[in-house]
Formats: sequence, C-alpha cells, structure tokens
Amino acid sequence: MLSCTPNIKPSIEASDSITLQDVMSKLNSIENKYMLLYKFDLLVKENTSLKSGLNVVKREIEILKKGTLNSEEVISEINDRSSRARNVILLDVKESAHVNLND
Repeated sequence: MLSCTPNIKPSIEASDSITLQDVMSKLNSIENKYMLLYKFDLLVKENTSLKSGLNVVKREIEILKKGTLNSEEVISEINDRSSRARNVILLDVKESAHVNLND
C-alpha cells in the first residue's frame, strides 16, 4: 500500500530559531506603534482646530504637488502651522485659546 503522507522533516538550524520572546517582542512593538497612531487619531478628532489645520496643510500639499503655487511660500506656511500645532499639543493650550492661530 502506498502512503499519502509525505515524509518531510523541516530542518531548522540554530541561527533560524525563533523564540516566543522574539515573537512577543515584535508583537509589543507593533502594538505600541498602533497605540501611538490611535492616540494621535483621537487627539485630532477631539481638537477641531488642529483637525482643520491638518486639512489646510493637506490641501496645500496637494496644490504644491500640482505646482501652481510658489513652493517656498507653501513650505514656509506648512512649517509655521506645524510649529503652532506642535506648541498647542506640547503646551496643552486649550482650543479656545488658540483659535486665532489660524488667522
């Protein structure tokens, strides 16, 4: 009688072995990155001024890709808005206090 079960044994060398600790470390790293993205997403959703600022930057980048504006002016504006948004986050300035930042 013929056997349908192949007699294949995988060969794993010492350098190829993966430990449970390696797998858990990679999973923790992925989970930490995901949590950072999730927290940033929540921050943007809760802060309408920051959200509108990011939308403006996104539109300006799209226009910049088309090449219809002076790229130096757009980059300067993006850097300016980015630094203001960063200050709002780092200094924990309340949203009502920085509404005028977009003017």
